[in-house]
Amino acid sequence: MSPPASCVSWPGGVACWGTSAGGRVLGGTIVGPRAGELIHELALAMRTGMFAGRLAQTVHAYPTWSMAVQQAAAQLVTPPAATAMHIPAGNEH
Repeated sequence: MSPPASCVSWPGGVACWGTSAGGRVLGGTIVGPRAGELIHELALAMRTGMFAGRLAQTVHAYPTWSMAVQQAAAQLVTPPAATAMHIPAGNEH
């Protein structure tokens, strides 16, 4: 079994956990005024054994609080450090 991966999107209060990068969603926490309107998405993902990438690729209405769940799932697939822009040596500004 792969070690658990985790991803947190703060502030905004959404955290989700999965099995290694891009793996199945194992759990999540949502804290905030709209938490009750968002938690069902993580519960469904856990119940069905959904992969984080599928949750991240699911269409979410914009701009809404549900995008926080989408972004947290996307970070399980591609952690923020992996998406940081790389500037080759000698081209720094």
